[in-house]
Amino acid sequence: MSDPSGYGQFALRLDRYARRYLLRDPSIPASQRAPLAEPAFLFLSDREGGFPANSFWLEQPDGTLKEMRDVTFVDMMIDERDLVPRAIDGLEQIYAHELGHLIMAALAGPTPRRASNAIHFVTVRTDAWTAITEGWGEHFQPMGLDFSSDARLRASRGLVVPELERRWYGRFAREQAEGCVICPANLRFLRWQGHGEQRMRDAPVRANHFIHQVGLPPSLMGEDRPAFEARMYRDVMPPGPGGALENASQMMASEGVIATLFYRLASDERLKNAYREAAFYEAFLQPDQVAELHRLGPQAVVSAAENIYLKMFDVMHRSFTWGNWPAIAFVSAYAKQFPGEASAVYDVFLDVTRGVTVDRAAHTRHVEPGYLAGLRDRLLAGEITIDAAQARPLWMVSPGMTFGMGIFRYFAVPSPFTFDLNAADVADLRSVSHVSAPVAEAIVLARESRRAFSSVDDLASVNGMTPDLLAQFRTMSRRMEERLAKPRTGGGDADWFSRLMVPLLRGSYYAAGAWQFGLALALGGTAFGLTGWVIGLLLPASRFGLAVSGRRWWRHAVRGFSLGVLAAIVPCLASVALYAWDVMPTPGNMTGLGVFLGTLVALGLLATRRLNMGNRLGIARVVLATTAASAVMGMMY
Repeated sequence: MSDPSGYGQFALRLDRYARRYLLRDPSIPASQRAPLAEPAFLFLSDREGGFPANSFWLEQPDGTLKEMRDVTFVDMMIDERDLVPRAIDGLEQIYAHELGHLIMAALAGPTPRRASNAIHFVTVRTDAWTAITEGWGEHFQPMGLDFSSDARLRASRGLVVPELERRWYGRFAREQAEGCVICPANLRFLRWQGHGEQRMRDAPVRANHFIHQVGLPPSLMGEDRPAFEARMYRDVMPPGPGGALENASQMMASEGVIATLFYRLASDERLKNAYREAAFYEAFLQPDQVAELHRLGPQAVVSAAENIYLKMFDVMHRSFTWGNWPAIAFVSAYAKQFPGEASAVYDVFLDVTRGVTVDRAAHTRHVEPGYLAGLRDRLLAGEITIDAAQARPLWMVSPGMTFGMGIFRYFAVPSPFTFDLNAADVADLRSVSHVSAPVAEAIVLARESRRAFSSVDDLASVNGMTPDLLAQFRTMSRRMEERLAKPRTGGGDADWFSRLMVPLLRGSYYAAGAWQFGLALALGGTAFGLTGWVIGLLLPASRFGLAVSGRRWWRHAVRGFSLGVLAAIVPCLASVALYAWDVMPTPGNMTGLGVFLGTLVALGLLATRRLNMGNRLGIARVVLATTAASAVMGMMY
């Protein structure tokens, strides 16, 4: 972090540029000037993740406490993972991400609202306001890898996900598509800020994968499975280049798409090397730098990598306004504020979005040679606007309560489900009470045929829409309007919630894992005990020289079940080992494994003289019961 040529220092320089710029703005109230003059603080805490925050108490050298009211800082927990070389979520990258949030808030003001209640992930569709703030922060992570002088770090940029993580994604897909009782990949992937999700902030952002939809397996499209499982699949699985394009509302509500947009803007050589007149930079520089600026020129004082950010800072503060689609507002403001760079800015935006916010025909025509260039020329000529095909958001809140925070399947916190009707897919619509899969599909088809709904009343013409269901959608829309009309309180860091959420989230996953393991043991133990009991009934004990008493049968049953649970530990652990070796346990391979394990257990009992060679019934019971317990576990996967 102290290396002058490192990315941490680059982020700090950007922060200082923004602070100087704001301090020289006469419109900034005096109450805001003192916090801006403070250093950039980093607080090393015990809270997992990173947070932009403000206001704290600072211990002075003499032991007294000074209140740092409204002073911003980055709150981070540093562990060994953050110091691993070539990590997308290393110390410098995450610090720049969180510091970026503070820079945007200082320049553009706080986010005016939040409509989606989904916990943000780069793969999760949220609302446009969350998407631009989080996309802005996330774009600093791949930029940090580009900035590094480490050749090995730069070489890792093309890695979508490590091989191990790629296998876990495949397992998760199978668990969601086929269903499962034991769901290890669900437990692994849905932990907060997993390695796979972090890696999604790198190569897929560079490759612009997030403009593509994630195709749902047929098993998740119908009504046989809960809608939240389809949403989990969509929100976790990485998008690929081969999927259908998202619509304009979906793209502008995607953190991944907005992260790509900012990454491409900050990386574009035309924008980086398009310097302004010297006077433009005076507000960002120290007095000694201003003299050098006029003597040697902007290029000698401000690097190209810094130049593009200074222009974006100026746009954020002077002409950017929060609207329904802030990312579009930002691009439009940049083009108007710097008309000489409008062509390059439009090129970047159209390349990222494929023109879907500009022209309704872009979904199919964007592949035509010269089509996007033609849209750019029409934008420059004023013949069309950048949001000509962008729909108005129609936010709704479901009347029922959903359990599970976003994609966190095992964190059962009740919350209302909110969605934008013009961005919703079948999985979202199926989450609404009384909306069947056919009706959900009809709503999506009707919307895409006209590219967007202008109001909730447009649902009246959808096949399968009943008066009662239409009235429900109208009520959902009205309730959401009331929620959005309430002023958003805050700015403060919900410290108690952050401190409570992480241990509760971690505990819920430990509890879910313990439940799955216990369920496997219980069912495996039952299968073991029942198999032994059935063998005893079907095969006369006298044929094996063994007499089995029928009295006090319940004691034998309890003892048999207890022994079965103990015996089931062996195939249960074996199934875990198979899963770890990338072999999906199935009834077939677990049955074969059960025969092998049962034989080993029987040999062990013979070696310890708990069984003898003459007790063939006992040996058969051990082998067959272990096989049955193993097969049951295979069925649970």
